[in-house]
Formats: sequence, structure tokens, C-alpha cells
Amino acid sequence: MSDSDSSRKPNAGKTISIATFPNELLCHIFEFSLWTIVTKPITSKAAAADHLSRTPPYNIQFTCRAWREIVLSRPSLWTSIFFAVDFPSKRDLLPLERIIKRHLQRAEDLPLACFLEFSKRCEMSGGIAMLLAENERRWDFVTSHTAQFSGRNTKPLLHVKSRSQMVSEKLILHFTKTYQVSERESGLFRSLTHLEFEIHPSTDYSSVLDVLRLAPNLLYLCILSIHFSDSVTMGSEIVSYPNVVSLPYLLLMGVPKPTPLAEAILRYTRCPALNTLFVGFGGIDCDTILTNFLFRSSPTLEMVYLNFEEMRHSSMAQIAAEDGFITAPLSFDAFALAPFVRDFRLTWSLSMDSAALFRVLSEAKSIFPALEDLELACVSASPEQYNQLVSARWHDEPRALKSITLIDSRFKLGLVSESLKFPKFKVSDEPSTLPATFGEVQSAIVEGLRFTSTYSVWS
Repeated sequence: MSDSDSSRKPNAGKTISIATFPNELLCHIFEFSLWTIVTKPITSKAAAADHLSRTPPYNIQFTCRAWREIVLSRPSLWTSIFFAVDFPSKRDLLPLERIIKRHLQRAEDLPLACFLEFSKRCEMSGGIAMLLAENERRWDFVTSHTAQFSGRNTKPLLHVKSRSQMVSEKLILHFTKTYQVSERESGLFRSLTHLEFEIHPSTDYSSVLDVLRLAPNLLYLCILSIHFSDSVTMGSEIVSYPNVVSLPYLLLMGVPKPTPLAEAILRYTRCPALNTLFVGFGGIDCDTILTNFLFRSSPTLEMVYLNFEEMRHSSMAQIAAEDGFITAPLSFDAFALAPFVRDFRLTWSLSMDSAALFRVLSEAKSIFPALEDLELACVSASPEQYNQLVSARWHDEPRALKSITLIDSRFKLGLVSESLKFPKFKVSDEPSTLPATFGEVQSAIVEGLRFTSTYSVWS
């Protein structure tokens, strides 16, 4: 382009000043700059002042008088609070309480997002807890937790009072030991659709079920188990609860860590709309618990992910001396109660016998007849068992199977005692690169089966 062409453009050589931007546009720009993550913990009053001087919207209002007026007149710029606090004591929280109170007032009646993290030596003050409770009708997202585990018997870190209805859609509770609820608070959690718990060894499992009982409109439930050290372990007691909790709209349940709480939730809930189930097992009754849950709920499950990796309880396993495998008393009766499953993922344990698992999964007519994608991790079987599984699924009419993925899996040849790693295989590889003993697997790949065998970084 020539200089003469450039000079004919109407805005050529002109500089656009941000001072000419309309206030509404500036407000939208400022909203994009608001913090959505917790940064380095604030350790002193001076550090708090420094933090605010660098954090939107506080730093924006210090820029000039015009921007200060915009910031102070726009409630949407005051709808999120993200703090990590590690003051020497709870007494130092008083200035922070005033900041949070003023911050919430400036947001007026708009929905709020809040993340507050407190250290072990500086737990949440009563004043801050009261501010959270007073604004409970406005929370769109609220979470608070103590950053380090304390063995002391503390009160709940987040407790919403019952004087008004909670209208949040999402609630995340971190590291909380006990969730205290009562019959008077029966309406508190009714509007919740997303609920996440992070629990640690001293969590009262029954109180978690109490919260679920008060949240009948949940769509998504996720429970994570936090281990703080090797010396701190989850309780192994059987959880007892007086009633079955109905969650009629729940679509996704994720309880991936094998704990008594995972089993208690399956024992005492009914979820007829459940579409996705991700659960870990480690106890003797897991087969019966899952079967009863599916029979009670009759859900139209389409995706199931089961984790049996830590199923090593001495009372639920018998050592088979002839081959060294642990034989777990699993009948897999539950599989027959989930005929709509299209995606099935299972993490096994290489120390447990896979014979019954492969035998059941090979019953394509009665077990997961709609199965399209199968993923097996940490299984060990003979080439004949692999061949039988692939052949039964691939040649079933009408054919549903599309892919099989093996992760960290092995196979055993004849009387050789030590199992061998299943060869790595990508979808683009030639079927002939697999050992000839996997003839049925090779044939299915030639006909279009997407077959993959991979290994995790740490295997």
C-alpha cells in the first residue's frame, strides 16, 4: 500500500484516547479485569493495603477522578471477593471485616461470588461469618475453607442461618468437618443445583446426608476426599442413616474416592434421573450396595465410571494360592440394571482376578447392550479373555461397540507366572503389530474398531 493510499483513510494517523470511551464501555472493560482467583495469602495489615492497591476494582478507582466515579457508581464491579488470609491472629481481621462489609454494600442487590481462604492460625471471624449469612440471598457462588488441617474440634466453616431462603445455584464447601442443619432450615438449600464437598477424615458423614436431604433440586453432586498426611486416614465405620434421601433431578454424581461416605450415599439415596455415575469402591458390600442403588433408582444411566483400585480390605478378599490373585466376591449383578450405558470406564487392581469381570462384560446381549465406548484400566487377563470380550461385543447384532481403550493393562501367557504389559497401540497403528495371540482383536480393528492401549506416566 502506498503512502498516498494510507493518507486517504479517514482515521489515518489519528490516536484514539481511552478518555473518549463511553462509561458503559469502560465499565465492561473493568469487569473483565476483576479477579477470579485467590493470590498469595495476606499476612499483615500493610500487605492487605498493598493487595488492595493492586487489585481491581480498588486500583482502578485510584487512577483518576473520572474512573473513581465510574467504579463507585457501578455495583457490577463489586460483586466478587477473593481473599487468602494468614494474619497472626483473628484479632487482625477487624479491618478486613470493614472492607468486606463496604464491598458488599457497594454491590447493592446483585448476585455475589466469594472465595475466602483462612490459615490454620487465623480462622474465619464471627463478624465475617455474619456478613456471609446476612447476604445469603445474594450468593451465586460462595466458598470458604481453612488452608491447613487442624485436629481441633471446630465449628462449621460455613453455616447459613435459617431466617431467609438461600437462592444460590452453586455451593462449594471446603475441608468442612460437620455440616449442621436442622428441620427449621429445611428450605435453605432448596434452590441449589450444584453442590461440591471436600471432606477430610473427621467429617461427620451423616451430616453430609442431612445436607443432601435439604437439597432435593440438585442436578450435580461431587464429593472429594482430602488426605492431609499418611498418618491421617478416612474412617472405616459403616455409616447408618434413618431414611432414603430422594434426589429426583440429580443428573451427575461424582464420589471418586473409595470411602464409607461413597458407599453411604449409594445406600441412602434414590436418583431416578441420574445420567452419569462416577464412584469409588473399597468395601466388602460394594457389589450389593451398587445393585440395590440401581434397583431402587432405576436411572437411565449413560455414563458409568467405577474405581475398584483401592479395594483391598482383608474381609472382602480371599487369596487364591494357586495364582496369587485376590479374588473379590463380585457378581456384577448391578451391570444388568443399567441397559442404557453407552460409555463405561472401570479402574481395576492388577492384584485382583479379572476373570469374572471379563466374563460378564462379554455378555453383550444382557450386560450393557448399548455400550459404545469401553475403557479398562489396570486389568490383567489372558489373550483368550481379551479375544472373547472383543469378539462378543464386536459381532453382536445390532453392533453398538465403537472403541476399546486399555490403560496400564497386562496379559498372561499359559503357565507363565508373571504377567506381561499389553503392547502399546494407537488407532493409526497396523493391527499386525499386536501379537498373533490377539487374533480376534486384530480382526475387529481391521473392520473398524477404534482400539487403543496406553500407559500412564507413573506406570
